[in-house]
Amino acid sequence: MSESVTIQEITQKRKDGELVGFRCENGHTWVSPSKRCAKCASKELKTVELPKEGEVLTFTIQNVAAEEFMNETPFAWAVIELTDGTRVTGWVPYVASDRDLAIGDKVVYTPTYKPGIMFEKA
Repeated sequence: MSESVTIQEITQKRKDGELVGFRCENGHTWVSPSKRCAKCASKELKTVELPKEGEVLTFTIQNVAAEEFMNETPFAWAVIELTDGTRVTGWVPYVASDRDLAIGDKVVYTPTYKPGIMFEKA
């Protein structure tokens, strides 16, 4: 049976320091709320706590951002592979150039009141 969790509950858990995601019965894991697994269409989903550590797979530097992030630019928008292999996207503050962040850098999830999932260099 699938677990029903609201976006507000997920947001609060993340603000409280939990990096939560979803896993289907076939072991596929992701972070965005959905009713089915994008890989296998399973409806059998459960909420799981994900590791907070990972490494940067790729990134781009954002110099222009939505209003919520106006005071945060520039920052990196990155694809992070967590230590369990789950890949997530998130933002890394204080990145103004390629000298500030590199592919392979270790990062750690950091709770924030801002939208999205924030990581900082470990």
